[in-house]
Amino acid sequence: MSLFNMNYNKPGPGVNRDEPKKKPFLLFWTILFRKFGNLVKLNLLFCIPVLVAVILIYFLGNVLPSVLIFLPLILVSPFVAGLTIVTRNYVREEHAFVLSDFIDALKHNWVAFLLNGAIIYAAYIILSVSITYYAAQIKSNSIFFVPLAICME
Repeated sequence: MSLFNMNYNKPGPGVNRDEPKKKPFLLFWTILFRKFGNLVKLNLLFCIPVLVAVILIYFLGNVLPSVLIFLPLILVSPFVAGLTIVTRNYVREEHAFVLSDFIDALKHNWVAFLLNGAIIYAAYIILSVSITYYAAQIKSNSIFFVPLAICME
């Protein structure tokens, strides 16, 4: 058998059914090396809506107040659904097409992920305001270290 003329139709032992499962650490590296090209494609696909959101933030920076500048990031959160579903299928060692599964997950889960993005955005705004408030109040009363530490956690 030569190097460039391999016969893949030859019957062989195949994969043993009783083969022990790999340890999680080794399994992680195996999946990462096997799916590395698809993960790069998936991340490049995810960069498209992120780039659109960054451009919207840049152009809306002069129009909207500073609290609402990052509002387009909420619109990116449904695309996290596609990223999550395809990555989950890779971890479960199930087959996943990068583009079609990404779009299907986006269509089926956009409402839940949009709601999740809105909640995360609201929590970010509340924490930003509360951290600056508690940091300013520490000068008058040292008891504000406790809520500041809770907010910083």
